[in-house]
Amino acid sequence: FPEGQSHSNPYVQEIKTGAARMALGAIQVNGVAPVVIPVGMTFSRKRKGRTEVLVHYGEPVDLKTPDDMSEYDAVNLITERVQDGIEAVTLNTRTWKELDLVSRLERFFALRQGKHRKSNLTQRFKALQRLIEAQQLLQEHEPDKFRSLMSKMRMFERLCDVCGINNYHLAVQYRPI
Repeated sequence: FPEGQSHSNPYVQEIKTGAARMALGAIQVNGVAPVVIPVGMTFSRKRKGRTEVLVHYGEPVDLKTPDDMSEYDAVNLITERVQDGIEAVTLNTRTWKELDLVSRLERFFALRQGKHRKSNLTQRFKALQRLIEAQQLLQEHEPDKFRSLMSKMRMFERLCDVCGINNYHLAVQYRPI
């Protein structure tokens, strides 16, 4: 856990330099680079016990650095690569509110397509990653459209609540008799 501590934030915190220092130390001692593989854990219900967890393995981290690079700069470069690798195999939103939003959107879209992804954590993870990226881009580049979309989403959810419609009702295919 190269973040150096346990936490409950919905994003990867700044990675400490220990993993990079151990990797560079192993190269010096053994003459061979170890394999550093980023691992992400995504819990189906993070705040509850007995939850399902998806363990996602990333691509090995590139430990190569230029020969003329200082040890300090090499440590920082590898630490940055470890950070990028872990972020690629985890969900990263700025706030719990954003994660809740993309989770609600994922359920809505999955059920509208007649798919219930709760049992397939890998599919749900990939969909959530795409939605997080899209949400952040839209919020950054089209803030007015983002606010409008959020307003419509809240209105839709209130309407469903008033009418007693649950997410699974959206997947039901109604046919006239």
